[in-house]
Amino acid sequence: MKKTIVFLSLFLILFSMLSWSFNALGIIDVRSTAYEIADRVPILNNYLLSREEMTQLETRNDELEAELRQKEAELAEKEREIISLEAEIEQRKDLFANLESEYDQLSNQKLSRQERLAKIANIYQEMDEAAAAAVIQELEISFAVEILNELSEEEAAHILEQMPQNIAAEYINQLQNI
Repeated sequence: MKKTIVFLSLFLILFSMLSWSFNALGIIDVRSTAYEIADRVPILNNYLLSREEMTQLETRNDELEAELRQKEAELAEKEREIISLEAEIEQRKDLFANLESEYDQLSNQKLSRQERLAKIANIYQEMDEAAAAAVIQELEISFAVEILNELSEEEAAHILEQMPQNIAAEYINQLQNI
């Protein structure tokens, strides 16, 4: 029994070496030959693919791999676009928050400025019309016009009557633009 196993092992080794040598020299295509032998066995031929089917499958596999690489590249590009758009959204959110904060600050400043103008207008209401007219003429025109705008029409008219006509006309002209 041992001799048979040794003999069989030696035979297989020599057969493999001989087949490999013939294949390397191009005398026999071992792959094709093995395929042809296996194709003749009734049970195996149901499970073997022909050379043409194998080539078609390899071609289709290559096409699918190329398509997969293309889709992966497209996906990577879309992911970069998403990251870029998310960064842009964050920038816009920050910008919007900054603008909203600035608007709130300006709104508060406007209220406080409006409150200050109202207080100043109350002071001029308490003053004598001639004195109020003299003081208002010394102010910057835009500020004086804002104060006159805060006064009632009657009070503003009395103060403007106390001013020279050319200065009163300039203030009235500026009041139209508010």
